[in-house]
Order: sequence, then structure tokens, then C-alpha cells
Amino acid sequence: MFADRQNQQYVENNGGQVRSTNTPMMYQTSRLSPGSLRYYGLGLENGPYTVRLFFAETGFPERSSGSWTSLARRVFDIYIQGTQGLKDFDISKEAGGVQRAITRNFTANVTENHLEIHLFWAGKGTSGTPEEGYYGPSISAISVVPNFIPTVSGIPPGNPKEKNHTTLIVVVSVPIVALALILIFVILYVKRTREDEEEEVLLGISPRPNTFSYSELKAATEDFNPSKKLGEGGFGDVYKVNMSNIFTVLTCLSYNDKITKRRAFTKS
Repeated sequence: MFADRQNQQYVENNGGQVRSTNTPMMYQTSRLSPGSLRYYGLGLENGPYTVRLFFAETGFPERSSGSWTSLARRVFDIYIQGTQGLKDFDISKEAGGVQRAITRNFTANVTENHLEIHLFWAGKGTSGTPEEGYYGPSISAISVVPNFIPTVSGIPPGNPKEKNHTTLIVVVSVPIVALALILIFVILYVKRTREDEEEEVLLGISPRPNTFSYSELKAATEDFNPSKKLGEGGFGDVYKVNMSNIFTVLTCLSYNDKITKRRAFTKS
């Protein structure tokens, strides 16, 4: 039996050139088994499919060589979805010799989203040529094509790559947004602090001085006309202006710190 086989690697690597095909590279490797081979297609959309099986006998020499090993024959049955499609299939006989490609087409109806292809050795053919345990089914490639237009994309839901990209975008965006919010808060806080300091300076003066807008001061000094200028004080230029029918001495501060403002208002 196949337990006597010396080579337990059930993959046949072909060093020869397979004929009768435009794609000889497809037949450079074939899978074989002394008992049976099963292939499953899972997650298929229900409907009719064309199953195409690719064979080439690459383990036996040509019969014309006269070698005793050329008498070997590989015979097995083919089942598609549990139904026998071919009985006593002999690769070299059907192909017209060894190192020749041959294909067989079948129609399979998928009703429960899966497809089963079964190659089964029923005890026929040689069993000890060219070595013990060298018999059973062999196949090079399988093609399954739907005979209808699929209604699903075939892409699994929740693609891990898309999920990783989304996660990366979220992870990168959150720190940037947080940094922007912190920066805005700092700017508003500094601006508010400066306004509070100016209000504190004004409220700390007794009696409380009159306050005027910049446009009012500019108009009263005729755009800070030198003719209105009385001189220079310790805190800046001094102008004499008429504000609301009241002559006022205006000091234009040349420093922008809290202590200078307090002293200037106190002096005025």
C-alpha cells in the first residue's frame, strides 16, 4: 500500500516540457495522492459554475521508451459536488501519452455556498510502478468560473487594511485637533489677561479718569499734529486737546507695561 512509498512528499515536480498547451509552466508542479484528493471552494455565491481540471502525466516515461516503468497507468474517478463526473480516468491514455496536457470541464451547481471536487482512486491501474505506493489521482491546476454575473464584490466586509487606515487617521488627527484647541485657548487667555490688566489700571485710579477712544483722540489732536504738542514727558509726547469742551492734557505712552501705565495715569 501507499505506506510503503519511500518519498512521502506528495508533490510531483516536472523537469520536462509539457506539450499540447500554451501554458506549460502550469504543469511544472502537480499534486498527487495514493488515496484521494479533495478540494473545496468556500464562500461562493450560489449559482452554476464551470469547473475546469488540468492534468498531465509527468511521473511515467513514454511507452515508446521500452522501459518496464512505461507500462504504469494512473486510473481514478472524478466527483463534482458528490456526483461522479468521470469513471476510470487515465491521464496518459486520454492525453495520448505522457508529458501532454489535457483538460476536463464540468458544470457544478452551488446551492450552499461551497464547492467540492473529489479525485478518488478506486483500486485500478498500477500500484508499484515506478515505485511502491506510486498510484492514485494527480492534478496540476483547477479553474472555477461562475456562469452568471456575480452580485457581490468578493471583498470581505470590514477590510482590515481599511480599518487600520481609519484608526491611523483618527490617532493622528486627535493630537492635532487638541493642539489647535490649546493654542486658541492660550491666545484668548493672554488677550483677556491684557484687557483685564488695562481695566485694573483704570479702576485703580481715584478719582476715575475719563476714557476716550483712539478715534476721538486722533480727531482731537488732528492726527497728532505737532502744533498741538506741548512737549515731551517722562512717559511720552504731551498734547493739549479739547475733549467734550474740557481742556485735557494728553500723554501718549511710549511704553506698554503695567507699571508705566499706572504712573502715567496717576501723573495725568
